[in-house]
Amino acid sequence: TLWNEGQAQGQKAMAYFSIICTIFSLVIYFFLRTWEKVNIHSIGLTCCAVGLAIMYNGFYPLYPAGWLIHLPVVSQILLGIAWCTILSMPFAILADHMPREKIGLYMGLFNWTIVIPEIIASLTFGYVLKNYLDDNISLAVGIGGVSFLVALLILQTIRTEKHSVA
Repeated sequence: TLWNEGQAQGQKAMAYFSIICTIFSLVIYFFLRTWEKVNIHSIGLTCCAVGLAIMYNGFYPLYPAGWLIHLPVVSQILLGIAWCTILSMPFAILADHMPREKIGLYMGLFNWTIVIPEIIASLTFGYVLKNYLDDNISLAVGIGGVSFLVALLILQTIRTEKHSVA
């Protein structure tokens, strides 16, 4: 049935997401030897924006025959790369700009800037989706993609020195 096919494709896409995220988490160390942290995170944010754009457009038959079935996998591969950088690079970038003796305090405060908006979003998203986005989940995904592009632009204002990773 169509339901079973969709479920199988979703499981396949999430498997790709998990595998790619794990692999990229293991090899990101080698990228840090030659690239700046901001550049690595820029790649991750770009992957996220493109992955969400594919998901946004993936609900419609805008792609050539045969491609539509692969788009969830392509999207999840890009999101797997993005997730790896999202979980690590902001903290690594911040660590370069704070005094070592207060790193625990600053990392905890920085974590609040992530967690508090997540809590607010989880408590209010249903209301926003219903009252402002007309229950259009695809539009919410598109807004998420644009938000990652805005984050990418803001990230470009941060300058770090390339540090050698031992």
